[in-house]
Amino acid sequence: MKKTSRLSCESMAVIILVVTFVGLCLLGGVQYYRSKRAASPFEAMKEQARAACAQCFSLSERSLGASTPCRRGKVLVVEADSGEVTALTGLTMADLSPEVCAASPEEVGTIVCAGEVQQRKVGAYDDRQPAYQLYRDICIYDLTTESVILFETLSGGRPPPVKTEKGPKSGSDPVRQELISLLEALPVK
Repeated sequence: MKKTSRLSCESMAVIILVVTFVGLCLLGGVQYYRSKRAASPFEAMKEQARAACAQCFSLSERSLGASTPCRRGKVLVVEADSGEVTALTGLTMADLSPEVCAASPEEVGTIVCAGEVQQRKVGAYDDRQPAYQLYRDICIYDLTTESVILFETLSGGRPPPVKTEKGPKSGSDPVRQELISLLEALPVK
């Protein structure tokens, strides 16, 4: 009987699964590192950012600021409830261009407060589970004038038209794509 050095289908499947798992772990680690690195210089600004966000979200009127909003200096993106650069806002900071994203507290002229994720049912799947679209209130605050210059609700991507797993499904968080596009497009003062 002749021995072969070929791997069985089961062995190949296990190898592929292990390589995929290791790759996903590495990707998660890289994203975590990027978010922590983006957040660390701004720890001292947490109280100032929290106060700016509190002012933003306490206003009852939603059409605020100048008729043409613009950013002053560079941007710091924080979670509205805590004033912190968290994992998601840290990733957003890491994805912004160097011309827009502050690298140190001295560069910050504009604070962007990202509210909590809200979900709205926009449909249902064949298994009667809901399909959600995600939204976030975003407030842009000018540190120099200590005023709110823009308050807007951003919508994330639509949920997938078909799903393969059980349970409800939602689209993307608007902080990742829509907020980056909005900040990159704002004129500089």
